[in-house]
Amino acid sequence: MSKTQREPRLYELLANSRNCSIFSDILFKYPELQELLLSLKKCTVFLVPSNTFLKTLQPKPWLPSSTISPSDNDAAIQEYNADKMLHDLVKAHIVPNALSLEPGKKYKTLGDITVCLTQNNQGECLINNSILILSQRQAKNGSLLIINETLSAPGI
Repeated sequence: MSKTQREPRLYELLANSRNCSIFSDILFKYPELQELLLSLKKCTVFLVPSNTFLKTLQPKPWLPSSTISPSDNDAAIQEYNADKMLHDLVKAHIVPNALSLEPGKKYKTLGDITVCLTQNNQGECLINNSILILSQRQAKNGSLLIINETLSAPGI
């Protein structure tokens, strides 16, 4: 990297990753999680499920509901549950206080999921021996790993 070119920040990597727009849109709904992308004081690893995978999930709570409940109370409960599900989904994919993941070392996500970076016989990097890392980018304040599944999809 040349002296005039600075290392990118996590928010720049996420914004420029076309296969991460669904996760990015969800993440930006939660200011306390969004702050982790922007902070230069804390390093964070984001394990981002690809758009390709997220589009296969049923239901898709990040999309507006096409059915409206006859009861305002029911609609409010459904909206709260969908929002909590999305918040939990994003937290499950954020490893705080880490610049990158070291192979064999265990880390906890904000969603209390243990993750470990491994490598298979074909040389592919995996999370927890099963989730394929499609791409990995380093930023000044952490790492962005695009993965082919979710670590956890609570309620989905």
